[in-house]
Amino acid sequence: MKNTLFKLALFAVTAFATPLILSGCDKDDDETTTTNATAKEYFVNNMLNKELVVPLATDNNVNITAKFDGMSFAFTDTTALAGVATASNGLLSVKGTWTVDAGYENISFSFPTNIIADLAFTNKQWHFINRDSATVKLNAVAETGDAIYFSKK
Repeated sequence: MKNTLFKLALFAVTAFATPLILSGCDKDDDETTTTNATAKEYFVNNMLNKELVVPLATDNNVNITAKFDGMSFAFTDTTALAGVATASNGLLSVKGTWTVDAGYENISFSFPTNIIADLAFTNKQWHFINRDSATVKLNAVAETGDAIYFSKK
């Protein structure tokens, strides 16, 4: 009888303790991820006051990344939900604006296009499609197949 009670008690302790011990284990990951970041934190940490490049741009599912080769972008804030957008191609620099909605779901860019014509592609409303990496991935809100990604230079 004592042996049965001992086995039952050991089983109960093991069954209770194992999940408790395993829940304390956490994957050791040196990479910075933004999975748990709020939308605002993600925006601030990955777009504002950084020098960004375009690793991918598609227009109607056609790769147009080459139009942005050698170009860098910087976004600074002037108010809580808006700021200055600067695009530079090494020779020329153009200042425009950006605005983001209060939920940090959509962002719009507005650049003059008389200096760097390829910036016309960016002048639309974009939706954040992924917040789990340092590469900011945007899809156009009103145009299927249009995407632009920004990553740190």
